[in-house]
Amino acid sequence: MIGGINNDVSLFQARLALQRTARAGADALLHLATGQAINSAADGPAALIAGTGFDSTLAELDAETDTDVRASNQAAVADAGLSSITSLLNDAKSVVSANADSTLSDSEKRGESDSA
Repeated sequence: MIGGINNDVSLFQARLALQRTARAGADALLHLATGQAINSAADGPAALIAGTGFDSTLAELDAETDTDVRASNQAAVADAGLSSITSLLNDAKSVVSANADSTLSDSEKRGESDSA
């Protein structure tokens, strides 16, 4: 009878060791699959709270970066529009200056006005 009890105890200990190993293997697979060392409060409550805060901050920074990129693109479009307007104003200024010149005849002045 004593031999049967000893076998039951060693069997029980082996089963517990197997369960701990299986649990550790599952945790290791979860960490490998997610790429994160902290996946639940069981991994470290304080670290989980800090990690969640970092994830939130990272999401906010990503959103701000996207907003900055859009603003930069809009500024580039506005700059291109202003460059076009400046070019048109310079062309108009040269036409006005040429028409104001007294050496041009009336027909030449009309020709310059038509080209603008």
